[in-house]
Amino acid sequence: MANTENHRYIVQVFVGALSAQYEALSVEASKQTSSEEIVCCIADKLNLNDGSGGPYELAEVVGDVFSGECKERRLGPNESPVAVMMLWPNNNSDQYYRFYLREKIPDEPWMENFSVDPQLIKDYFQRFLYQPKDREYPDLCQLPELNEQTLLDNLRARFGAGYIYTYVGSILIALNPFKFYPIYNPKYVKLYQNKRIGSTLPPHIFAVADAAYHCMLRERTNQCIVISGESGSGKTESTNFLLHHLTALSQKGSHGSGVEQTILSAGPVLEAFGNAKTAHNNNSSRFGKFIQVNYKENGMVHGAVVQKYLLEKSRICSQGRNERNYHVFYYLLAGASEQEKEQLHLLSMDKYNYLSRTGCSVVPGVDEQYEFSRLKQSMDMVGFTMDKQRRLFAVLSAVLLLEAIATRDAMAKCLYGALFDWIVMQLCINYANEHLQYYFNQHVFKYEQEEYRREGIRWTDIGFSDNTGCLQLIEGKPAGLLCLLDDHFPWATNETLLQKFNSVHEENHFYEKPQRREPAFVVRHYAGRVKYQ
Repeated sequence: MANTENHRYIVQVFVGALSAQYEALSVEASKQTSSEEIVCCIADKLNLNDGSGGPYELAEVVGDVFSGECKERRLGPNESPVAVMMLWPNNNSDQYYRFYLREKIPDEPWMENFSVDPQLIKDYFQRFLYQPKDREYPDLCQLPELNEQTLLDNLRARFGAGYIYTYVGSILIALNPFKFYPIYNPKYVKLYQNKRIGSTLPPHIFAVADAAYHCMLRERTNQCIVISGESGSGKTESTNFLLHHLTALSQKGSHGSGVEQTILSAGPVLEAFGNAKTAHNNNSSRFGKFIQVNYKENGMVHGAVVQKYLLEKSRICSQGRNERNYHVFYYLLAGASEQEKEQLHLLSMDKYNYLSRTGCSVVPGVDEQYEFSRLKQSMDMVGFTMDKQRRLFAVLSAVLLLEAIATRDAMAKCLYGALFDWIVMQLCINYANEHLQYYFNQHVFKYEQEEYRREGIRWTDIGFSDNTGCLQLIEGKPAGLLCLLDDHFPWATNETLLQKFNSVHEENHFYEKPQRREPAFVVRHYAGRVKYQ
């Protein structure tokens, strides 16, 4: 694997109104070249100052081709523009990525004396965030009549008007628009700084991140943000927005530590190894993750820890119709050089049943050769040395080769173990969702109405589906499904375990046996009946 540390790259910087002669200038740089060095070079070429860089900085700009809107992020003086550039998606027809030279915003990026054109803010919010008060409500708790129909009607009306965020008290509902919305520009981060959720500002994911950050600093206690939703609902993107915002808040002036960029670079690595194409989502996360961002007492990012849960191991051996294995396998086969393919004993994709049996090997619009290069760049920024990367890719090759050399018995055991993991995994995922629904019920319905009673407020009682019984079925002691599983595993067979479930929970309202005889059971979750087999 070639060493790319000293390779030279062309960095193009647009200069805008700073020059009447040039639209953009190009600078040759390596991965070690800092943003400050490039600024000095460009400023010198334009005769803007004495070559010290002066009051200028680089900004990374992402623009939408169709709407003309854009979002931007300032680069710290020690940040590597080449490394940032190598993380940009390739051949994206909907968006463009550029560097711009701009005058520095004095002091800190989010200052107390930060000033924005009031008309700009008004136009921005009228177009993307604010809503007429006689049509829909930014907080569902404000609905004159709250029921399932009015809730859905309000969300539908707001979404149709282009408002993807809606509060439910302190909870934020995000609807995936499946297109670019220019509401994440750093210029608007200040608008939500130290503001209470549900204030006069429109709902926004920045408000959630900002509230957690400043509550942490103010109360000196840990804060937690839970992201939940169906596949394709936007959980991965929402996580990225939160991380970008939280790391941006920690940067004081131009003194970024580099830890922030390392945290953000972990995203492409996690997605390559943990995401896959499913029938309904081309980039579906097939695992749960807990991301812990650690801060110093002054609010600067100190580090981060990522823990993974419930990786869908069965996907390695089999995928459903119109689905693929994990992205990284396809990136490796498409992007490895001829020398790497020889060293890793890689074959063509059609030789691996793990990758070709579903007939779905390509994701439209994705350049997997480029994504492999982007993955290696991200791994390098996270801290994987070249030697570690070689070993890691060798393990991936070994996983693909196992299918060809394993005996039938070994493969059967592998598939059986993966299938069992999948069953337990699905139950655990739905169990986690039940707990989130319970939390939602308690805070949105039960606690609010109890407060009404204490204060003597007259209101029409709002009924809601209590899922406590379903939680007891799954986690209750000593007869919950998980307890029975612990008591009988690994000695029980599928049949004996199912018989135990049926005998203990035959009369449970939240437990059902299928109408026809089959090795399965049904749990009545809050979202509907789910069969486990």
